Amino acid sequence: MFLRSKRFLVLALVLLLVACSGGIQEKRDKFYHKGEKLYQQGDYVRAALELKNALQVDPKFAKGYYLLGMCSYYRQEYRQAYGAFNKALELDPKLSEAQVMRGRLLLMSSDAKKALAEAEQVLASNPADQEARLLKGAALARLGKTDAAQAEFEKLLADGCKEPELFILLANQALKDKDLPKAQAYLEKLLSYNAQHKVGRLMLVEILERQGKLDEAEKHLKTLIAQQPENKQSDSRLLLVKFYVRHQRQAEAEKLLKEIVQEKPDQENYRVLLVRFYAEQQQEDKSLEVLRQGLKDLPESLVLTEMMAQYKLSQKDFAGAKQLLNAYLERMKTGPKYLRAKLLLARIAIQEQRYEDALKLVDEILKENNDDLDARILRGDLLMHKRDFDGAIAEYRAVLKDVPKNVAVRFSLVRAHLGNRETKLAIDELNKICELQPGMAPAALLLARLYQQEGNFGRALEVVEKALQKNPRNFDLLDMTVNLMVKRGRSADALELCRQYLAKEPDNARLKVLEAQILIAMRNFPPARETLMEVLSNDPDNRAALFNLVRLELLKGSPKEALARGKELYEKNPDNQVYALLLANLYEQTGNFTAAAGIYEKILEKNPKAVVAANNLAFYYAAYRPTAENLARAEKLLAPYLEKFKDEPTLMDTAAWVYYQNGKYEAALKFLLGVEDKIKQVPEALYHLAMIQLKLGQDKEARANLEKALQ
Repeated sequence: MFLRSKRFLVLALVLLLVACSGGIQEKRDKFYHKGEKLYQQGDYVRAALELKNALQVDPKFAKGYYLLGMCSYYRQEYRQAYGAFNKALELDPKLSEAQVMRGRLLLMSSDAKKALAEAEQVLASNPADQEARLLKGAALARLGKTDAAQAEFEKLLADGCKEPELFILLANQALKDKDLPKAQAYLEKLLSYNAQHKVGRLMLVEILERQGKLDEAEKHLKTLIAQQPENKQSDSRLLLVKFYVRHQRQAEAEKLLKEIVQEKPDQENYRVLLVRFYAEQQQEDKSLEVLRQGLKDLPESLVLTEMMAQYKLSQKDFAGAKQLLNAYLERMKTGPKYLRAKLLLARIAIQEQRYEDALKLVDEILKENNDDLDARILRGDLLMHKRDFDGAIAEYRAVLKDVPKNVAVRFSLVRAHLGNRETKLAIDELNKICELQPGMAPAALLLARLYQQEGNFGRALEVVEKALQKNPRNFDLLDMTVNLMVKRGRSADALELCRQYLAKEPDNARLKVLEAQILIAMRNFPPARETLMEVLSNDPDNRAALFNLVRLELLKGSPKEALARGKELYEKNPDNQVYALLLANLYEQTGNFTAAAGIYEKILEKNPKAVVAANNLAFYYAAYRPTAENLARAEKLLAPYLEKFKDEPTLMDTAAWVYYQNGKYEAALKFLLGVEDKIKQVPEALYHLAMIQLKLGQDKEARANLEKALQ
């Protein structure tokens, strides 16, 4: 009896488990089939919700993860899709469709080798799998194995494959071979199988346009419009508008755009397009008419309000722009659009140089929405203007927490760190920019300059060489690469690199000057001179060639010839401060200090903040014309820079000598003691220090510094 009861209990438990299992599966499948139906209808958001419900019931349901991945894929949520396909394969390694999709995502992320491996793994167990064969062909094409890819595609075609992707890939391959008729044929074949394929039809339109078959292209665009539901035709009709504009059929484009605006009067984007269309056609009256009507019909439209404000600003009507925006603020009272309008008011205040008003407006925005990133960026820019670098850094860093890949903000952060003299932090940020956008020329150039300032020429060269590989047509990168190679003792490599460019562009004057520059550094003066004279024979105003001729003469030990070239260069552009300083320096080298001083005075008349000219003129007064009046003027010239450049040995040496000549020995000594380590190898500065120490009775120290100077 006991045994019989025990057997009955076991049987009951088994039946209960089976019943529960059936209930779970039934519940799971109910959610799954509902999600599958929504997926087939293209409703990926609701489909994903149903599939998640199915997976809550059965977390080990591989097909559920696969279809969830497909929903994410079509919503362009590729990271989530990849995770879902991974999970599906973890639960069922034989789920080939998930493996193919994972391969597609790898191909999209430019990992063609891994994508090919995924395809081949599927084909090892199922050689006929068309999706896997398509993936294999696409991966081979990406790897540059064009013939193998084409062979794979042709086999698929012969096997009767009608997958749209196959025809798209074949058309792309034909386009690479510049065979437009062949590409057209593939796409027409695709549309014969799948007339609703939008991408294929649009590709066909582009190819027909390139062949001048405009009637056929227009017909396909009209077919595309007809295929859309009536309430979704407007965007497809915009493609036809763009087609008309491209082919100078403005009247038809205008008519169609106006029809769309009349049909969708409550949608601002179509009015915006019509305004821009008229603006591009230089029909300002019509553009303004549409804009004014749009503001009447849609008074809450921020886009139209901003467009009208920008128009008024372009006409220098600042009062009108502000009046328009303030009226908009009165209507809106609060909300995101209200804050955007206030931000535009802040930008207008900046244009009018009312920086405190702009900062007040930005602070009001942030008080209402502390997470407004545009307002934070603008606040950072305003603080930069006030030289509050710490405040600006805080704002930019707050923004980067939310958008770490924003390169423009990182550049602003670099500027703030440089303003704060935090070179190492600026370098760190520039390296991050170069990681985010490898080969970005402005970042690479600035980073290389900062490394040069630190004396790290090797790292500077690495940065620009890498950037030049990505931007071979950027001559600024080429110039810096060549100059750094020369500094690193690789003049021969620099010359070879320059001549590689010259082989492709033998008449490029900039490249010729660069070649001459390298030859000058190698002390190979005759061919350098010949090249520069050739450039100047074709372009007598080529300042780069003249500048390098000056350098050549100086290095040759011909200062008078260099002076003649320097005068020629200066006369071509007397407002160029670099040329003026060069000429003054050449006058000094030829012993004409009075002429040099005259140049420095002219520079300071045009630019009172020219610190090099101020320094050199002050030194001239102290060394050659030390009258009481001149020394007082020298002190006045240097005063604005003494604190800012207290670590600059050249400026401090000049200040010390001016104060020495004025009998202010204690003050003079302080200037040089602040840069004592930096003047150990500068004999003139050591001499000045010794003379000051003698006046102060520091004979022992003075003797030691004179001996160092003589050494």
